[in-house]
Amino acid sequence: MTDKPKYVKVTFLLPEDIVEDVKKIAQEKGWTENDVVVSAVATLKFFEEQERKGAKILLEESDRTYQRVRVP
Repeated sequence: MTDKPKYVKVTFLLPEDIVEDVKKIAQEKGWTENDVVVSAVATLKFFEEQERKGAKILLEESDRTYQRVRVP
């Protein structure tokens, strides 16, 4: 059984367009805005860990060509 994570209230100043993106994604997925932010951080952490291990992140285009994606 997994323990529930401990939550800490934080305050961030974000650009308006990012806030609107978070709200839109949350609405589309039926998630909370908090879920969107947690998912984004977890995804960035995963990709950074993979790159540190030497992995390359590739995006397959619809024409079956590949493009390397680099984490900002």
